[in-house]
Amino acid sequence: MAIQKRSRQNRPRDEERTRNKQLNIRLDEQMKFALSFAAKQKGITMATWLDQQLQDFIKGTGWEAYWHPSEPVREVLRLRYGRKQGIRDEEIALFLQDFGDLMFRDTAPKVQVLEAVWPDLGVYLKAWKKDPMEARALLEKAIAKLPKSVR
Repeated sequence: MAIQKRSRQNRPRDEERTRNKQLNIRLDEQMKFALSFAAKQKGITMATWLDQQLQDFIKGTGWEAYWHPSEPVREVLRLRYGRKQGIRDEEIALFLQDFGDLMFRDTAPKVQVLEAVWPDLGVYLKAWKKDPMEARALLEKAIAKLPKSVR
């Protein structure tokens, strides 16, 4: 029996491949049994059953509008247009409102800018609370280091 290899031309391109993340959850014995039982009743794996239940649960919630492969962009979209949870979210939303001209092109987020700024967001927030003009200068300095095509 010959094993047939897939040629490079038949393989899906990187952007077409689905990338999965692993999720670890703790369940007590009863809940684990219930999950296993429900999955076996349908003849599928527990992961598939959970995936199907989640898909059914979130239909119509509008979560797709906030999805982006970049985590900073997802957070910014959630904070800018979605529900804010707590004082920190409110602060970040106000910060984004003040400096939106640096981080958005029209209404679309500048992905590379957000990815560059996001890890040091605490520093910029602290500076913004003290002196918004100082925070703007810090942000502009960080953004200036990026290639012109992404600014």
